Amino acid sequence: MDVSRAATITVSTNRLGVTPSILAYNAGHFVPGSNTKDWWRYSGTTGARVFITPSNIEPGDDIPGRGDGVTDAASFLSRRAALRADPLNPSYINWPYFTNNYGITQEHGSNLLNVNDACSSLRQIGVNILACLTLSEGTFAITDTSDWAGKW
Repeated sequence: MDVSRAATITVSTNRLGVTPSILAYNAGHFVPGSNTKDWWRYSGTTGARVFITPSNIEPGDDIPGRGDGVTDAASFLSRRAALRADPLNPSYINWPYFTNNYGITQEHGSNLLNVNDACSSLRQIGVNILACLTLSEGTFAITDTSDWAGKW
C-alpha cells in the first residue's frame, strides 16, 4: 500500500446544499403497450420532460376558417370573453379534434410518442411533467401586428 497517496476524510454535519426534489429524464419513446411506465416507476424518477410537436396535435385548423371569425381587436376580445365564459364549448375550440390527436402514436421530433398515454401514465405514478412545445412562425403564423386571426 502506497501511504504517500493516502488522504484524510473528515465527515461534517454542515449542510452544503439540498438534493433536488425533482429528478427527471426526457420521455422519449412512450407508447401504449410498452414497458416505459414500469421503467419510470422502477427508476424512482420524479419528473419527465415531454417534447410535443404542435403540428402533430393541430395539423390543420380545428375550426375551418382561419381565425374563427376574428378579424380585429374587438372581435378578438369578444371571442376571448366568450371562450373564458364557456371554455369547453366546441364552438370556440374543437376539443374532440385535439383530444383525438393527443391519442395518436406518432413521431414527435425523434421520439415515437403517444402524448395521452405518456402523460396519463406518468401522472398515475406521481411523476411531474414538463411539456415542451415549440411555437414557430411556420406553425402558428402571425403576419403582422394587425393579424387578429393569426393571433387568435
